[in-house]
Amino acid sequence: MAGIAGLKDRLTEVLRRQRARRPWLDHLIRGYEQYTKSNGDHVAAAVTYFSFLAIFPLVLLGASIAGFVLANNVELQHRLEEVISENVPGSLGNALSQAVQSVINNRGSIGVIALLGVAYAGLGWVGNLRTGVQLVWGGEVKENFVKAKLEDLVVLVGLGLGILLSLALTTGVTAAIHAVLTGLNLDGIPGMGTLVGALAILLALAADTVLFMWLFTRLPRRPVRYRTVLRGAVFAAVGYEILKIVGTTYIARVTSNPTYGIFASAVGLLIWINLVSRFLLIAAAWTATGQQPHTADSVEPGEPEEGFAVPVEDKPASGVVGPVPAGTRTRDAPRPAAVAGALVGTGALLGAGATATASRLLRRRQPVG
Repeated sequence: MAGIAGLKDRLTEVLRRQRARRPWLDHLIRGYEQYTKSNGDHVAAAVTYFSFLAIFPLVLLGASIAGFVLANNVELQHRLEEVISENVPGSLGNALSQAVQSVINNRGSIGVIALLGVAYAGLGWVGNLRTGVQLVWGGEVKENFVKAKLEDLVVLVGLGLGILLSLALTTGVTAAIHAVLTGLNLDGIPGMGTLVGALAILLALAADTVLFMWLFTRLPRRPVRYRTVLRGAVFAAVGYEILKIVGTTYIARVTSNPTYGIFASAVGLLIWINLVSRFLLIAAAWTATGQQPHTADSVEPGEPEEGFAVPVEDKPASGVVGPVPAGTRTRDAPRPAAVAGALVGTGALLGAGATATASRLLRRRQPVG
C-alpha cells in the first residue's frame, strides 16, 4: 500500500509540474474538472434523451414532406410503387404501398404532429443543453419561464437555419470544385478525391465553428469574450468532426451485417449522441475556464474558485467593471448574425466564383463548329 501511495504522489507531482510548464494542459484539465464538478455526465444524459427522441418526429416530418412531393407528382408516385413491388414482393410490398398512400392522404396531419414533436423534443434539447452550459459556466441563471423558452426557441430556429446553410454551402462548394476538376479532366488523377474530401471537411469545420459560436454566445446568458468563444468553437468543431467521422464509419460497418445491423445501429447512434453531448459540454467548460468578462455571479479577481482557477495569462480583461446583468454582451462579444452573414457571403462568393470559372473552362474545351 505504501508503494502504491508513493507512486500516486509521484504521478501527482509530475502532473503538477507538467501543468505548470504547459498552460494548454492546465487549461484542459481545469475544463474537465469544471465539467465533472457541474455533473456534466448527468446533464449530457438528459441532452442525449431529447436528441434521440427528436429523431422520430424528424422522420415523420420527412415523410410528410415526401407526401406533399408525391401528391403533386403522379409519375413519381407510380415509379415509387413500381420500385416497391419489384423489390419487396408479397404481402410486405402491398403493406408498404398502402403505407405510402396513407402518408400521401394524411400528409397534413402527419406534418402537424411532426412539427409539434420536433418543437417539444427540440426545446427540451436546447433547455437541457442551456442548463448544462450555464452550470459549467459558473451557475444556472434564473430566468422567467416564458422568456427562457422564447430564448430557447430562438436558439433552436437559429441552429436549424445554420445547419441548413452549412449543408447548402458545403454541398454547393464541393459540387463546384468537383465540376471544375471534371471539366479539366483532373478527377482521375490520384489524390484528387482526397483533396476534395479535405476541402469538404474544412468547409464543415468553418460551418461548425459558426454554429458553436452561436451556441456558446446565446446559451450562457451572461457576457462572453469573442476571442475565447472563438477558440472554444474551433475546439468543439474539430472534436465534433472527429466524432462524426468515427460515428459514420461505425454505423456503416454495423449496418452491413444483417444479423445485428438494426439493433446495433440504434444502440450505436444512442452512444454516439451521448459522446457528442458530453464532448459539447466539455468544450463549453473549456471555453468557460478561459478568459471571460467578469460578472456579478463570478469570483473576484485574485480569488479563484477551487476547480475553476483562472491562471495569470487568462485573467479577465480590464474594462469590465462592476456587476453586469446576465445576458448582456460586452464590446468583445460576437454578433452571431454578423458572423453567420459573413460566412454565408464568403461561401456565396466562393461558390459563384468557382461556378463561373468552371463554366469558362468548359466553354473553352468545347470543340468549335
